[in-house]
Amino acid sequence: MTIYNAIVGEFYDEVLFDVLGPTERDIEFLHYVRDAERENADVLPKTGDVVKIAKVGKPYMINVLKSLERKGLVSSEKLDNAF
Repeated sequence: MTIYNAIVGEFYDEVLFDVLGPTERDIEFLHYVRDAERENADVLPKTGDVVKIAKVGKPYMINVLKSLERKGLVSSEKLDNAF
């Protein structure tokens, strides 16, 4: 099992890209979401937290997050599935 973990750890982005079908942009923004999660370990990150890290406009970030949600990589807590 340690060999598997080493390979997946080294090629994590490639494994995600091949298996789930996300684009390179999706993977880049997943990293931003994970960074926002690490900064606020007590609560789930909000869209504004990810925007600060990614340094992009909020409308663009919302579009990316909606795309990630459709692929099942992130989820929204809001009832209307809006970020």
